[in-house]
Amino acid sequence: MRIEADILFQPDYCFKRSVMKVFRFLLLAVLTFWCTLGMAGEVGETTDPKTDADICFQVALADPDAPEAGVLMQKMRSVLGRVGCGCEDARYLIVPILEVKEVRKTSGMTRNVAAARGALTLEMVSARNPEQIWHTMTISLKGLVKDDMSPEESLANEINVSDSSFVRFIRVGKKKIAEATEKENKEMGL
Repeated sequence: MRIEADILFQPDYCFKRSVMKVFRFLLLAVLTFWCTLGMAGEVGETTDPKTDADICFQVALADPDAPEAGVLMQKMRSVLGRVGCGCEDARYLIVPILEVKEVRKTSGMTRNVAAARGALTLEMVSARNPEQIWHTMTISLKGLVKDDMSPEESLANEINVSDSSFVRFIRVGKKKIAEATEKENKEMGL
């Protein structure tokens, strides 16, 4: 029994054990890295880099002096942040246009209440040529108008940035831009 205990604490045996631990760690690290690269390659094959990485957007307001401009800019920037395609120097713009269609005022027992209905129209345009519209979408909005706010501001506050229609709008717009770019490249022979 004494001999076995002496073998465990000999320098050669401890060195061999530590070398084996290091070897196992390096082997696991290499295998993990290799598997990660393999999975990244599979993901890269299924997604088109033109639609995911190269196309980014910036928000441009149609009327920057409107009372709802600040709220609208904040909401649209948060939408682009959630989708992950916003950048400062973008080739494509998203132009939000808020339109109030109807404001109904009613008198309550304690105070007057106003309800507004409207639409948010999103246009995806080229930064170089703003007349070239790539994609358009309209979202209907409705909400209560507070006393200290304009109907436009209250409708801008009603925009839900986690709405799936924003993701769909950006995905379809990216697809249209990528198809048009691919078509242009084929015509030019690239």
